[in-house]
Amino acid sequence: MAKGYCPVCGRYVGPLTRCPYCGADIPRERSYILLKRLAVVLAVAGLLSLWAYASHVPYKRVYLSELGPTYNYAYVRVDGVVSSVPYLAKRPDGTYALYFDVDDGTAVASVHVYHTGYMALRKAGVTIMLGDRVSLAVQVRFLMNSYYLILNGPSFILEQERPEPVKAQVRDVLNGKYGIGTWVSVEGVLTDVSYLEEYKFIRAYLSQGGTSIMVYLPFNFCEYLGEEPEEVFAYLKLLEGSKVRVDAPLMLYGFPTGGEWELVPVVPQGVQPA
Repeated sequence: MAKGYCPVCGRYVGPLTRCPYCGADIPRERSYILLKRLAVVLAVAGLLSLWAYASHVPYKRVYLSELGPTYNYAYVRVDGVVSSVPYLAKRPDGTYALYFDVDDGTAVASVHVYHTGYMALRKAGVTIMLGDRVSLAVQVRFLMNSYYLILNGPSFILEQERPEPVKAQVRDVLNGKYGIGTWVSVEGVLTDVSYLEEYKFIRAYLSQGGTSIMVYLPFNFCEYLGEEPEEVFAYLKLLEGSKVRVDAPLMLYGFPTGGEWELVPVVPQGVQPA
């Protein structure tokens, strides 16, 4: 019987191993079976090789000012400084999303960390802070004429460095000697500690030589750091009226149209008796 024909009914069945007409099993040559198995092995090996290559290819480094619609859904590397206080949003369904800005010197972009990525960050103990120097592997998403970046977890933070605080005077800070995100160490008397429930933040002032600077702690930021706002307020209240040292990054409230300089510390580590 010629190849490709059923040995029982004699009809042509091509490469099938069972006759669709009479149901008879059609024997195949051993070489044919081995060839099929080899093809499967080679296909799997090819896919594994492609995955290994793709997972080790460096992300393309880009400047934020270069990004356009052609980058939509692309993974790129962005190097810059975290230029905003991270904002943790809790959604009605109980999931979380973390938002912060990155400035690479050419533009500023919003970075979104959705629930799965945020939970992975929390499990790994990774905290992103204003002023951190970071290198991120992110996915670009364009929406209309704007874009944002998606960070999928701690393994996509390629580099992270938190600068050592620079010893500073309140007067110099208020005069703009230091930029947004600069970590400073300032000593002074902690005054006017207030728990502003209506506005969802804790406010205090650090006074030094007749000048003062605001210490600003949004409730949301406290929760992001794993602290209850009430406990943070109680801790600061205990220090009210005493001399303290505040180690914190600088934020300019009202930027870019102007505003007031603020210290945004991690409490209690960032506010200690002097």
